[in-house]
Amino acid sequence: MKRRFFALALCSMMMFGLVGHASSIDYSTIGNVSAQDSEQEVIQYFQDQADNNSFGGIYYDDDGTLVVNVVDKPTEIFSVLPAPISDNSRIRYKSVEHSLKELEYVKDFLANYMDQYDIAVLDANEMTNQIDIALYNYTDEVMNELSAIVETINPGIPLNFLDYSSCSLNTTVAYERPNYAESMKVLDLDKKSAQSSINIYSGFPIKINGGYYTLGPITSSQRAFTAGHGVGTTATVTSAFNFLDIIGGAFGMYGGNSGDWSRINLSSNTSANGFCNLGSPVMNRSVRMLGAVSGPQSGRILQTNVTIGAPAPVANLTGMCSASYSCQSGDSGAAIMDSNGNYCVGVQSSALFYENGSWAGTSYFTPSEKFYT
Repeated sequence: MKRRFFALALCSMMMFGLVGHASSIDYSTIGNVSAQDSEQEVIQYFQDQADNNSFGGIYYDDDGTLVVNVVDKPTEIFSVLPAPISDNSRIRYKSVEHSLKELEYVKDFLANYMDQYDIAVLDANEMTNQIDIALYNYTDEVMNELSAIVETINPGIPLNFLDYSSCSLNTTVAYERPNYAESMKVLDLDKKSAQSSINIYSGFPIKINGGYYTLGPITSSQRAFTAGHGVGTTATVTSAFNFLDIIGGAFGMYGGNSGDWSRINLSSNTSANGFCNLGSPVMNRSVRMLGAVSGPQSGRILQTNVTIGAPAPVANLTGMCSASYSCQSGDSGAAIMDSNGNYCVGVQSSALFYENGSWAGTSYFTPSEKFYT
């Protein structure tokens, strides 16, 4: 039976030699500072190389080193890195066989077969330099046919098949009031009348179109974000405990390259506790979700730029991310923060669940680079 994706919807620089190649990168332009923004600048620099035939992607290894995959020598390609670079991070270059551009081409080609072969998720995996294919119909016949398709367009690309046959991908909005995490301090919010001033924060429980969501990153006194599924084009956002407490108005985006997010124009009577900056997600980076139901949950980014199958008429969600933090219904829209809480890399969208409803080990979020701020 087919499972569907449901929705209403780095310095002290350290250089490790490339395997088989000598390194002579000029670091004369690199400054040494500890500003958090510098790390994001470096990440953006490498992510902008996505169409470079010698670039194989980036990820963090377990000791926090930013690993840059290259197909050829990096000397000519990455001889001038942006300054400044954080002195809290390191870069290592690693030789790989396939460019990220090559892998992404195959992934995007396979997206045409998602419905036919019951493909749940596709990813050009930057850590393993292969294509991940998650299948609801996990059979030898399907895997052999997909392997044959790939051989016709780009022979030699390694494929990694994942078994999703006992799971389903569901959005994490709740349609009955959930049991909220005590850590979110929301148990005293049941009010009979509207409040003159509403104190809000990332993790605050909200309600949109009858669904229970989580307020995500707050970037200014006027702007916040949450999930987009079930929101529609525009909707009123209220406290999950009192429909008279209007938090603001939401503008929803869901499907295709838009991903799954909403921009909230905050009401003038809201008072936000803390603003955050937006950053870019990188594979294997430690993150923390601030869910209204689950509370703070830690994990690592497992995949970036994944394609998730969605039921018609919704277009497959592209450019999404997966992570290993746990979540529950009611956590949709929760901010996904870097482990130090310095910046937000996205908002919670959906998760993989077993047939009994328990979380199956993978959650999916929309990267903040999709937000229209």
